[in-house]
Amino acid sequence: MPLHRRWPRIAIVVGTMATIMVGATRGQSATACRRRWVGIWSTSPTSTGSAFNDQTLRLIVNPTYGGSRVRVKLSNRFGTDPVTFGAVTIARRAAGADVAPRSTRRLRFARQFSITVPPGGEMVSDPRHLKILAFEDLTVTMHVTQHVFAFHLAGIRVILGTQAPCKDYALGNHGTPTAIAARNEINDWIRTSGVSDGVVDFHAALRDPGDPDRLRADLDSGDHLHPSAAGYQAMADAVDVALLNDAPCR
Repeated sequence: MPLHRRWPRIAIVVGTMATIMVGATRGQSATACRRRWVGIWSTSPTSTGSAFNDQTLRLIVNPTYGGSRVRVKLSNRFGTDPVTFGAVTIARRAAGADVAPRSTRRLRFARQFSITVPPGGEMVSDPRHLKILAFEDLTVTMHVTQHVFAFHLAGIRVILGTQAPCKDYALGNHGTPTAIAARNEINDWIRTSGVSDGVVDFHAALRDPGDPDRLRADLDSGDHLHPSAAGYQAMADAVDVALLNDAPCR
């Protein structure tokens, strides 16, 4: 069954454009200078290690140089199956695995947020502006998903639903700032990646207009996590029944 396959290993290489001018000597004009991409951190691709399936991974990266623009290279060099990255972001690290406010940059690959790296292949992101300092920790966050790709190979249509808000939920980690940031990142990918055959935006149906990370009061069962009966009706109303027609998958 597709859900029980072992997926290829992942290796990450990160580089930054450290605005270094090279190739010019005294007497040459400034136009003779060139900018080059300089590798600032890497991990060796390997055929051993953990396999990941529908998981979000966050790497802590300690760059050896500073710069103002960044690129990320993803490698599937030793993989035997394609690996789909639903979303990749880079940010400055705050503390632990948390990211510094307003530093997150969502990366595109050939202008696409979601990319599939073929077996033995590598892909490099488009440049993004992010000012960093040498030895200032960064985070690289990746959502690795194979479900949609595997279901499409089997001829099965996939409808994705966004995750509901749950700010102020008292138990577990669901309502923490870190969890909220991850949930919003995943929901943005669900809405914009285009990998599925349709999207049902449960988050939009349930959120409080004044605080989108919180359930709307009249749709909240009281624990700030589970919807009320009216909330479940709002979720049902959010489903476009046309999505349930027996149309071919993408």
